[in-house]
Amino acid sequence: MADSGEDEAAVPLRKFGKWERVRFLRVLAETGSIAAAVAAARVSERAVERARRRNGDFARRCEAEFETHCRRLEERLIGAALGHCPQGDPFNPVMALKVLQLRVHRPAAGEGARANEAVATQAAVDAALQRRLDALDVSRGQA
Repeated sequence: MADSGEDEAAVPLRKFGKWERVRFLRVLAETGSIAAAVAAARVSERAVERARRRNGDFARRCEAEFETHCRRLEERLIGAALGHCPQGDPFNPVMALKVLQLRVHRPAAGEGARANEAVATQAAVDAALQRRLDALDVSRGQA
């Protein structure tokens, strides 16, 4: 017989109001997972992304709660390294290290996806433009 509990997929999404934001941020700090936080708040990821784009304070709080989660992971890793991991604890140090490594490579809030790319110097840009101009001159027979 099927589980009599409410199917999460059938639960209607809610408006992303004050209490949904509070629940979302609490679960984000606990789990570090947008998917878990969205499910707990019963809102769509799209609603969260829209709120982050439109509300700088909410975006900063999301980053702060994610950082809270990462600090907790770091503390648990240190504890595990010192042998302070309780028997039966589902904590996975390898996965925790992967999450923390991803954090290092994430662009900071507001920097966009290209934040970790190298920035060309003015001299490099000038040289690239000059090469293109020279190639254009050659193709026009003006060399």
